[in-house]
Amino acid sequence: MGLRFTYFPTSTLPRLHSIVWCRIPEDDGSPGLHVRPALVRSTKRDPTTNRGAVWVSYGTANLNIPKSNAVDLVIQNYERLRQLGLPHAVRFDLGLFNWPS
Repeated sequence: MGLRFTYFPTSTLPRLHSIVWCRIPEDDGSPGLHVRPALVRSTKRDPTTNRGAVWVSYGTANLNIPKSNAVDLVIQNYERLRQLGLPHAVRFDLGLFNWPS
């Protein structure tokens, strides 16, 4: 049995810099087990199929910044976390991103 996807109207695509909740894909492309926050970096629409996609950077509760040259966005201010609906401090690795299908 193949993967089944639910497509929402492209009018519901999130805005740039929104926080959305999604499952980080497994290596085979199937949805992962855990729902995580993701930062919307861009969106696109295919007018021929009327499907849309979002370009996201996934968030992690691991605030340890790697020693690489990664660019991270860390949200840890209590008021900002509350405004964004995040339950705890989150680090978004802006060097890692994905166009989930």
